Amino acid sequence: MIHLLLLSTAIGATDPSAYPLEAGLELPAAEILRLDLPVEWLERCPDGGTYLLLDAEGRALPFAARDSDTHPSPRRVALEWEPIDTNDAWGWKVEAPPGRAPATALRLADLPVGGVGVVEVAAWGRDEVLRQVVWNLPETGAGVQEDVPLDAARAVGPWRVRLRWAEGLPWPRLGRDYGWEAVLSEPWGVDTVPLEVDIGPAVPSGETQSDRQLHLPRAGLPLRGLTLGISDPLFSRQASLLGAEGPVADLSLGSGLLERERYDALPVERVRLDLSARSPAESILRVEDGRSEPLAIERATVDLRGLALLVPNVAAGGHRLLGCGPEAAAYDLERLEERLASIAPTRAIAPAPAANPAWQAASAGAGLLAAGPALDEDGFRWARPVLGAPGLVRVPLDEAVLAGTRPGLPDLRFVDAAGRQLPYLLREEATGRVIAGVLTGREERGATSRLQLTLPAADLPVRALVLSTDRDHFRRDLRVLAGPREGAAILAVADWLGADAGESRLVLPLDGRVPADPVITMDNADNPPLPVGGVSLILPSIQAWLALPPEGGVRALYGHPGIAAPSYDVELLRRRVLTQPVEAASLGAAAELAPPPREHGKGLVLATVAGLALLLFGLIARLLKSQEAPRES
Repeated sequence: MIHLLLLSTAIGATDPSAYPLEAGLELPAAEILRLDLPVEWLERCPDGGTYLLLDAEGRALPFAARDSDTHPSPRRVALEWEPIDTNDAWGWKVEAPPGRAPATALRLADLPVGGVGVVEVAAWGRDEVLRQVVWNLPETGAGVQEDVPLDAARAVGPWRVRLRWAEGLPWPRLGRDYGWEAVLSEPWGVDTVPLEVDIGPAVPSGETQSDRQLHLPRAGLPLRGLTLGISDPLFSRQASLLGAEGPVADLSLGSGLLERERYDALPVERVRLDLSARSPAESILRVEDGRSEPLAIERATVDLRGLALLVPNVAAGGHRLLGCGPEAAAYDLERLEERLASIAPTRAIAPAPAANPAWQAASAGAGLLAAGPALDEDGFRWARPVLGAPGLVRVPLDEAVLAGTRPGLPDLRFVDAAGRQLPYLLREEATGRVIAGVLTGREERGATSRLQLTLPAADLPVRALVLSTDRDHFRRDLRVLAGPREGAAILAVADWLGADAGESRLVLPLDGRVPADPVITMDNADNPPLPVGGVSLILPSIQAWLALPPEGGVRALYGHPGIAAPSYDVELLRRRVLTQPVEAASLGAAAELAPPPREHGKGLVLATVAGLALLLFGLIARLLKSQEAPRES
């Protein structure tokens, strides 16, 4: 108890102004308090050492951070087991866990074979089956880990376990390089924490794959799983989560099989990928669709590494929790673990954080808040209000902005209510954005099919066109023309080879601006016209990151014919800014500030040509008159 008395004295005060987040909380008196951190804290401050807990007098309390990686709940313990003889299956007698603690599941670890199997678990010496499930194990089988959930009220071993092939396939012989484990509830263990995240629509990334952008609130989150809400009744697809930018671009963060099937009248469902990685801010879910339509994925939830703070000798009363500090705190609580086995946990949950008004530390995005010099708005064609809450926001740039700016967006500016420039960063997503239903007409001219497209705007920077058909075994030569008129420029050519079976899809890359009415020509040769189910566009998906001031009144200006690209110091903080928590904002209705630069330029050229022509005619007339005068004399 001496050690705990030493711990009861709070350590020296730490400056709260170094922590951007805070929450007030009432805590009960406890010899050791377990303070669980909800997802609102974890998505902003995922590391335990960056927290500060103050008592009512403002003194810092020592704590030990415990996470779901090192102290998972439930906990897994190895069990004693031995094989038993059965006629048509593998069989085991699996002993009870130490202390005969009730198990929430049995786990077969490191199974060296794969296939579809039916598992039955019964109490030893009894015929009643406690649980029957189907395992669809990878064919490689190496290192397979599978759980059989159990009802904790009846899950005290020993158990009799049978595993047989659902399809009657022969069983290989097993050695002993695998084992049985019990999954036990752990009062001091920490669970992973679910966080629902935004997932974008399916974007074709080849003839048999589709990609979806996964938007995480920030980079650096410790991901432990991804669970998908899929509405399709039956499916079986391989999937992987990939990094979308920076050093982890195209690096797999986790992969596995997504399936919803039935074997031997038993349902099988896998809609979760196991992950063990720090997240990039943007990632891609890639699914192997084969010749099937992309899965209907309606929602996505990531599991974050859970975190709890163990605080010894807590006095009842008001406390203050601060988070996201600049460096990890270090407390000498090595012997705290020895007390946990004999103390029942007193639990509390921290409330959601709020901004700490005393925060004085330099924010990674502080440079965004400083407005620059006033901007001369002459020459900009369009102005649109930015709609969003004050603070760091990301503004998706829609088709009107993409079409109304010059390539590379050099003429995009943001100004505050006083007309001063606001620095910003541009971020482009890897998958792009899909716009469906642009096929508006079709005409057959002999052996050539002409597909008329109508785009949302002219001069869009289209990444690719996507065509689909329900036919297979065909070959067609395609051209994309800049318009329906004769002699229109060719924007792209492609050779479309149909699939061996099922639906066929073509992703046709484009490079450059596309007019509003392009045409696709398809040479059918001596074959009947090929039916096309639809044509979609893939556009760049670009966001502008900036900080909105509290007074509001921010506008986006674009459409300037000659202004150079801006140069902002915040580009030096790009990596740090783009890993910060950010809120979504949008652009309002556009107001036209000036006539189209193209029309103005054309009028100026015509006026100049007309003036030069009149001047030339005058010079010719004077020359002729001067030649006639000597002849008369």
